[in-house]
Amino acid sequence: MGKIKTFKGKTKLKNELKIKLSDIMKIQRFEMAIFENDDGFPADYRGSIKREKIIYEILSKTTEDVDKQNEIRRVISDGMWNTNDFTFKPICDKLRALGYVVIHE
Repeated sequence: MGKIKTFKGKTKLKNELKIKLSDIMKIQRFEMAIFENDDGFPADYRGSIKREKIIYEILSKTTEDVDKQNEIRRVISDGMWNTNDFTFKPICDKLRALGYVVIHE
């Protein structure tokens, strides 16, 4: 990816991937619901499969690349268990470090 100079001297990447904060929040809620379903006894995988499909529908709005979708999903699911900071900031920081732009809409 090439870089472009924008006004005020900031650099911006061409073809940068943008993800909405609201989508991150939705995905995290579905990830938690999947964990709760799978953690119960007996595990109910029917609800988990439906929620996973919804997660990938949300991620397909960001990128069509399955590897990048899995990367985003892994960052969000790992960030759910951050006990130092209970906000979305660590998740957003990790996504920014991977080259994504988090949009606050």
